[in-house]
Amino acid sequence: MAENIPNKTNGTKTNGVKSLIEDLTTEEIRRKHLQSLLRHIKLVQDATQLLGERMIEKGESEFGRILISNGLLHDNSKLTGIEWQFLLRGESNGNIKWAIEQHWTSNQHHPEFWGGISEMPRIYLAEMVCDCYARSTEQGTDLRKWIKETAAEKFGFSIQGKVYKQIKEFVDLLLDMPFGKIGKIEQI
Repeated sequence: MAENIPNKTNGTKTNGVKSLIEDLTTEEIRRKHLQSLLRHIKLVQDATQLLGERMIEKGESEFGRILISNGLLHDNSKLTGIEWQFLLRGESNGNIKWAIEQHWTSNQHHPEFWGGISEMPRIYLAEMVCDCYARSTEQGTDLRKWIKETAAEKFGFSIQGKVYKQIKEFVDLLLDMPFGKIGKIEQI
């Protein structure tokens, strides 16, 4: 029979084997969450650097430099406080909504921070595109398709409007030309 030992989190006595398994599971979840989060932040940083450099090449030096700087600080809030505590993968309690709202309202690259995407300054729209690019890379989805089919409806902008044109400008600078189009150009 397993010995009952004090639980280090709340002082109650539990079966030692069960407690060890629960602790390992929690630690494993946190380790994987941290790895996923750091990978996401790195992808956003790489994207903001690339887009920033391309904006500098276009003659928008200050914009490019600020975008690169913003990328270096991207999603740092997820590493502390309620965001770290409740945004763990697999978290399913009511606090997740609170943590997501906290993230959206304390990070300027989210439309919710500004009260809507049409209110976002161009620099944060560019960072948002880099954030969406990172997510599409992680999930293996088509960024252009997601923007047209999902983001336009989710954030309430028209694909004929100013916001879409700005987003498209950033996406076109960030992404290389699709393979199918490269072949057609080479054939001409």
